[in-house]
Amino acid sequence: MGSSTIEKLLERCPDLRNLNPDGLPSIGKPLAYDSFSADLLPLKKMYDIYGHSASFIVDDLPLPPTEKIRLGGGSPGNFPIFPLIPKAILNKLSTHKMNEYPMAAGDEHARIDVADYMNSIGFKGVTKSNIIFTSGSTQGFEFVLKLIVSKGDAVIIPAPNYGLFSFIPERVGAEVKFIDLSPEDGWLINPGKLAKMLDNCPNARVFVNTNPHNPIGKVMGKDNIDLLIKIHKICSDRGVFIIDDLTYRDLCFDQNNMAVPIGTLPDAFSSTISLFSLSKSYHAASLRSGAIVADERIIGGIRNHIFQTIDSVSVDTCAAFAGAYNNSLARRKIYKKYFKKILTEYRYRYYLMKAIIDGIDSIKEKKMRDDIIKDICKYAKKPPTDYDGIPNIDLISSTLPESGFFAILDFTKMKDKYYYSHKIIDDEELSRFFYCDNNIKFLTGSSIGWPNKNQLVGRVTYAFDRSDLINCFLKLKESAAKVKDVPTKYFGVS
Repeated sequence: MGSSTIEKLLERCPDLRNLNPDGLPSIGKPLAYDSFSADLLPLKKMYDIYGHSASFIVDDLPLPPTEKIRLGGGSPGNFPIFPLIPKAILNKLSTHKMNEYPMAAGDEHARIDVADYMNSIGFKGVTKSNIIFTSGSTQGFEFVLKLIVSKGDAVIIPAPNYGLFSFIPERVGAEVKFIDLSPEDGWLINPGKLAKMLDNCPNARVFVNTNPHNPIGKVMGKDNIDLLIKIHKICSDRGVFIIDDLTYRDLCFDQNNMAVPIGTLPDAFSSTISLFSLSKSYHAASLRSGAIVADERIIGGIRNHIFQTIDSVSVDTCAAFAGAYNNSLARRKIYKKYFKKILTEYRYRYYLMKAIIDGIDSIKEKKMRDDIIKDICKYAKKPPTDYDGIPNIDLISSTLPESGFFAILDFTKMKDKYYYSHKIIDDEELSRFFYCDNNIKFLTGSSIGWPNKNQLVGRVTYAFDRSDLINCFLKLKESAAKVKDVPTKYFGVS
């Protein structure tokens, strides 16, 4: 009887037949359609491939070495957690009556503290009724979409993007459409393109604004207020909600030009839903703590959903968030010192990566150039024979991103070249090459909705410790040197 019961389950859930516990879990499937939309199918294909590396292994290529090099991770650097977070958790655990179930909206004192903080950064009249806590911004994004979209609605997402976010709208019943960003527009939203797209898509209900952008790292701050106002007006005039993802806001390298939440603009609050998270900036990804700031009717709908599904939000989730986002004197004293150190290190790691990719001569500051050479000599397991950069790979932009810890690498020079007998013609063959040669994985262009289909690109992180960063990118250099203009035969290891 048991096996028959399982077989019935497998008929309904065929993904469970081929479990891969070492790979990524399933992307899932759309709720309202037979398959993901045209914009998402390339992403799904590459995430399925990324999550099941065994598909890369073929007889006429080497088996990958056992040491894994994962350049596609999204975790922040291994920095100490923002110090007020554990203090807030411990204080809550020592004073709260742990035998009592918490509220669906989250701890009241934490909501009051967070509301005070939000008013301090430009929101107007925010109270505890405008705050609700979630298990990170991903869950918050899903809860919001479940409330405001229905079957047949469209969600507009800029491309490139955080690929995994893009599947959520379709898993809850909507359809995703990408609006392409371009270097000609400075990788910012072009208002004319947005207006035209919404006019041609009357079923659009949501525009997702990621500020700072993941993965490009662009920031729309005080210098871009006019653009943000235009974005809001275009959406508001057409009855389209804005979901404003502010996850990377505190990692702006220019702390005097931090991302401006659209919800702080005049008359924008009621039609803007702001997402915040501890994961990236505060180095607390394991805590899965986030919050939504929105009109109290939006918050009320999400509160109902939490009550009807997971019942309530844990007090440690709420306390952690309020430990980071509050308007106390203690926070103001710690904040600048904490982020100055972290942003300085991220900045250095970017240039350390750049020196390996573009060559040491691309670093113009003499002291930094000397420090980079010193670190490479200190940490490299296999010292490089030159500092000339990586053949066939370029940085999409040679300037420091305005926020975050990601870079986009351009592998287009490898296109139509060979790794043994395999021609590198697309993302799949590019991924196969790096995986088989040095067990290197990263997110290729298809995984992030890269708009230029003629390019081969990849999103990589530079959040590694210096030692790991150096050795990972030197391995990338080692592999990149192996592509050839003509095919050769692989004879195995002698």
